[in-house]
Amino acid sequence: MGGAIFTYPLLLEGKKESQDRVLRMMDWLFDKGISPSGYFWDSSIDGKQFHGIYREIPVADSVTLVRCNGDGLYYAIKHFQVMKKLGIPVKAKWEEGTRSVANAFLKTWGADGQLGQYLSQYSGRVVVGRSASGAIVPAALIQASKYFQDKGMLQKACEMGEYFYRNFTKKGITYGGPGDALQNPDCESSLGLVESYTQLYESTGDRKWLNYAEQAAKQFSTWVMSYNFKFPETSYYGKWAMKPMGAVFANPQNGTGTPAICAYSGVSLLNLSRYTGNMFYAGLLMDIAHNLPQYLSTPDRMVNPKHEGWMCERVVTADWLEDIGEIGFMSTWCEASMALTYNEVPGIYINAASGKLLSFDNIEAKIVKILPKYIELQLNNPTKQLANIKVYLDEKGSMGKSIDGLGTFTMVSLKPGESRVAKLTRNIAALRSIN
Repeated sequence: MGGAIFTYPLLLEGKKESQDRVLRMMDWLFDKGISPSGYFWDSSIDGKQFHGIYREIPVADSVTLVRCNGDGLYYAIKHFQVMKKLGIPVKAKWEEGTRSVANAFLKTWGADGQLGQYLSQYSGRVVVGRSASGAIVPAALIQASKYFQDKGMLQKACEMGEYFYRNFTKKGITYGGPGDALQNPDCESSLGLVESYTQLYESTGDRKWLNYAEQAAKQFSTWVMSYNFKFPETSYYGKWAMKPMGAVFANPQNGTGTPAICAYSGVSLLNLSRYTGNMFYAGLLMDIAHNLPQYLSTPDRMVNPKHEGWMCERVVTADWLEDIGEIGFMSTWCEASMALTYNEVPGIYINAASGKLLSFDNIEAKIVKILPKYIELQLNNPTKQLANIKVYLDEKGSMGKSIDGLGTFTMVSLKPGESRVAKLTRNIAALRSIN
């Protein structure tokens, strides 16, 4: 979860100090971080000694989780896209290492006809197989195909997507995503397939991928809490009056919710709504995005009494490591998901053609007027925080390109408790291209 995931939003939105640190991380990662198989090494000690996923277990010291390499490839390409946008040179060594991981997936696919769950760090062959751990790999290969201009990667991504649909989505079960849950069914591989199927549609135009994506999204929705569980009043979260509708359950092994989607923003759900016209998926994302910030420790709301910016990974609604409503005071992957959500999911989404407005941030908003040159919004910030809101004005709707962190947003700021009217200038060129 560290490496190439959290560093992507820091590169995109961070100040120069953060960006410099990200570039040093890339140097470190691609210096010794590629194993003999061509995949990333799974783990390291003090950033110097590289090894498999569990060093203390001999058989596991030589294997890597497929999911980790899929995420690593996916986000490495996103780093390169940001660098090109910001005018930062992409080093050849970084590209060579990333291509190595993409080619390793192609080699495993060709040799084993699957991606499995755990792979050998030395041969790249499947050690533990038959899982959806590689759910994000088709999306990663699509991004690699675009970046390296390699159509063969797109073809293999389509083959993998069909494999995952036939063996998992069609059967209604996905498993293998988390590194700590064996092959329990899980939400992470489920959402990874939504991302992959949606991007396969974007890249091929074949609407069968939308059908697959909708099935995967509906399955993913069963992992999302659809009501506000009432914590015991004496529990930690009970005292904070947490409202966990939108919490995402990880897997049956721990049976507890989490504040966010592990390693993803979930923006694919918004894009799926745009392509299908079904707002259920966007509404699901809205629940998740609304739920997420309340667990973050902020100056005026120190959920973790000692550490600003920390967020516990657990929303405990059943006894697990903690009692119901209790937390562990820790820094976790949820902070990365929070940053990804801010990067990629617009705070306010407006479909100009349909007049629909969705507020993914905790901001109240409605459309007052839609005129040829601008749109007028009534905005209210009911929170105690300064709100810097990214507004995405969608002129093309389903005909437009996907929404991601690299898109064009209009920034609107609201002071705590402020209400005002804002005017958004419309993209006349986009309107003409539609008409």
